[in-house]
Amino acid sequence: MENGEDVSPFRKSPLSAGRAGYQALYRVNSEAPWNAAPDVTPAHDAASETAGKAMAASTGNPALIEEAKALLKQRHQLKPITSARIGARPAECG
Repeated sequence: MENGEDVSPFRKSPLSAGRAGYQALYRVNSEAPWNAAPDVTPAHDAASETAGKAMAASTGNPALIEEAKALLKQRHQLKPITSARIGARPAECG
């Protein structure tokens, strides 16, 4: 790590795209049950189920998982914020 640069080029990686996608999926997955609760219809049930499946597919994305594992192997070179984003505890990074 030179000049305080991070090992991970977060903005150019699957993790960066995954983060933005996750935020959108999280919102849809959170809102779907709320929309279905007062208006129980097959359409709302299907939307809730689909949102849950999309969220599961996103969080289980092999490319994201492999990049996170690779970064964790280099956690001593990561900035604390990067480590936090991929789930490493700050104490593990020092």
